[in-house]
Amino acid sequence: MAESLPQELIDAIIDEVRSFGDLKACSLTCHAFSSRTRAILFREVKLSGRSQLDAFQRFHELCVESPHIPSLVQTLCIRGYHRGPTLLRPASDTVNSILQFMQHLKVIKFYDVTIGDFCDGSLARLSSHSFREIHLYDVVFHENGFDQMCAVLQGSPGLERLFVHHTGPMTVSMFGGDETNQPRLDHTHVTRRGPRIRDLSVVSRYSYSYPAFIEAILETKTCPVSVEKLRRFAFSLSKTIDFQHLAKILKLTSGTLRVLLLTFNCPHGIPFL
Repeated sequence: MAESLPQELIDAIIDEVRSFGDLKACSLTCHAFSSRTRAILFREVKLSGRSQLDAFQRFHELCVESPHIPSLVQTLCIRGYHRGPTLLRPASDTVNSILQFMQHLKVIKFYDVTIGDFCDGSLARLSSHSFREIHLYDVVFHENGFDQMCAVLQGSPGLERLFVHHTGPMTVSMFGGDETNQPRLDHTHVTRRGPRIRDLSVVSRYSYSYPAFIEAILETKTCPVSVEKLRRFAFSLSKTIDFQHLAKILKLTSGTLRVLLLTFNCPHGIPFL
């Protein structure tokens, strides 16, 4: 019956299915359903290094057996990836191989990840992709992890959306300074070639002790991101320096910014801006 229907009509019907279980059932029903349902089912893949320790290895085996599957992946989410015993984290060649299979990856999301522990070659492999969106949630940078992430940003000239929540390096030295001397403010980076993002979200908890990621955009020359085309900006304010950062962002984006979302984490009132 399904084979007698135009494939365009079948695809349109499948596009209306929302349940993961229903999509999986459709993919097993007949060959005419399989291509579209698999494209939807594998549009986003979530791999966890915490609750499913063998998730990376099992997905890698799937990539080897069915190499057309990873080419369907547009969004990769990696959660709970930290340094630990060898048996409790995937081998770097496994992660690198998975990334190599994903030829059409457009969105990368990190949740609760230590970038320095994300295997030696994996970030280099990420920089070969051109992302439209990058999400960093509860991410910590060790060693040269921040520089590697900057390479990922620079390798994505079409980057449109950057989300940085509760994320930053362990020390100010990652920004080219040291623990006792804050780096001088400058905006030299704005003239550097880099993605002109349209949507930027930089949010931190009040108790968050790492330097805010916004410092990398405003105060150093290392982060190759331009805000000159920014249209939407979400930002949290906890300390006086955050209001100074906000003022500079507003000045840089005075001709383009359309949406401003602010979260106030100030326990002693709001300073004068």
